Amino acid sequence: MSDLEIKKEIVKKRRVKKQGNKIGYLFLWFILGVLIIASMVALFFNLKASGYLDKFFISDIPTSLISLNLGNINTFYYGQIIKNNEEFIILKNPGYINIQEAAEEGEDPIISFRQMKDESIKPLPEMKIYKHSIIFIQDLSVDSPIIQAYKDANK
Repeated sequence: MSDLEIKKEIVKKRRVKKQGNKIGYLFLWFILGVLIIASMVALFFNLKASGYLDKFFISDIPTSLISLNLGNINTFYYGQIIKNNEEFIILKNPGYINIQEAAEEGEDPIISFRQMKDESIKPLPEMKIYKHSIIFIQDLSVDSPIIQAYKDANK
């Protein structure tokens, strides 16, 4: 074999090796892209499940009013029921209705809607209520003042 043929053979081998390297790099980039997309999807669903994305997504779950008998008093909570089984229900972003008696006779009582938020304790935006203490559950209409207060508090 002459030197020219040997050089041509070496050049052919180099070209074949480079083609194999390109396929290997494409495969690695593909795997890296799939891993990035999968981790982003997992992060999205974890954030959505934990309630951090509630401000950005409108929920189809109706807001309900729940009356509880807590011994000698009745208490009203409102929120979206996200889980309902035989033992308990779970409210998402719960709040309660605070009713203050009127200052003078003949006036209407002062009703305020409070969210279950506390900056020192930082509770989760869920509340578990056992069914044995529930008096009634009622879905609220869209034009209810509780719904408006609920939307204002969750902005």
